[in-house]
Amino acid sequence: MLIKKGVAASLGIAIGKAHIVKEENILIEQKEISADKVKAEVKRFKDAIDKTKLDLDGIKSKILNVLGKSHAKLIDAHHLILQDPLITKEVPKLISSKGMNAEFALSEILDKAEEQFEKIDDEFFHERKHDIFDVGKKIISNLVNSEKTSLKELKEPVIIVAHNLYPSDTLHIRESNKVLGFCMDLGSKSSHTAIFAQSMGIPAVVGLSDISRQIQSGDTLIVDGEQ
Repeated sequence: MLIKKGVAASLGIAIGKAHIVKEENILIEQKEISADKVKAEVKRFKDAIDKTKLDLDGIKSKILNVLGKSHAKLIDAHHLILQDPLITKEVPKLISSKGMNAEFALSEILDKAEEQFEKIDDEFFHERKHDIFDVGKKIISNLVNSEKTSLKELKEPVIIVAHNLYPSDTLHIRESNKVLGFCMDLGSKSSHTAIFAQSMGIPAVVGLSDISRQIQSGDTLIVDGEQ
């Protein structure tokens, strides 16, 4: 029997089969945008931001219904990220000055932001990094028209095992009614994902380092959110 100790993030004990949620990695290639098409590329990026705003509005509406106003404030924070000059100014500037395609320019800006966050040894700022990447991935998904596999499509009760779960993923967990508990490599007791889990009464253990690489789908797990 393998025993892994992490951070008890949400009270309760769950026993069930593991379901591995793999990291959603979208391969982004750099493409050269000719000078006469730069304006259209900037518009494509701005259209993706508008689409992301609509997506966030939909998520906020669901959170209001499921978890209430206090948790819906998280989506207000995501809306603010969409208005951050890092995204609204720096990405179009890269597209225009370097002739980069929108998704590659955004990934470059996100990589630079991650480097800055890694220099700050503060749990609060590390959580904000996850928020920025959650929003960034949504924009990129809209740019490449990528459909994410939804946890709502689960066929049987499972325990979710993941490297990291974003707040929007946690909402899908609630909608599925098939998730007994979850555990993940990253996270802390004060992370948005942990707070969502506490509100939903789903047992959770986070900060397990490499659990997503040690477990296979179908393995039987016990998640102890008490200790």
